[in-house]
Amino acid sequence: MDNAGTFFSKDTTDAVVITCLSFRFRSLTEAAVLRTFGIKDYDLISLAGGAKNISSPGFASRRRAVMSDIALAVEKHRVGRIILLNHQTCSKYAAAGHVFGVSERERERQFHYGELREAGRRTKKKFPDAEVLLGYLAVTSGGVVIESVVA
Repeated sequence: MDNAGTFFSKDTTDAVVITCLSFRFRSLTEAAVLRTFGIKDYDLISLAGGAKNISSPGFASRRRAVMSDIALAVEKHRVGRIILLNHQTCSKYAAAGHVFGVSERERERQFHYGELREAGRRTKKKFPDAEVLLGYLAVTSGGVVIESVVA
């Protein structure tokens, strides 16, 4: 029996999520997105640095590629929400010189909030009709949580 027709019959989804490729967060991101944003079904764009690819100067070619992928999700899957996620202790940011010690968690958090806000501003400019949501993945004693970041 061919299930392809049924499988491909759903052509819309709730959101597109842009996050880091880190294996440490992959399995926890789905539950955290559901808990924080109430979204179960979404397209996923996973690449080193997550929102850094949109916010950072000098990443113009990567930004174009990510924006192209978001545009595809918006056009083909009628996505109305774009979720940008960063996480603590990101190696892509560390490679760019943004290293934070254990005692600097609040400074790291505020740095990422700024990066997410810049990525959100650029994304909203490109997709003005979409709702852009920002989140910071943090490890707590209760597990991984997404802290909603106000644009």
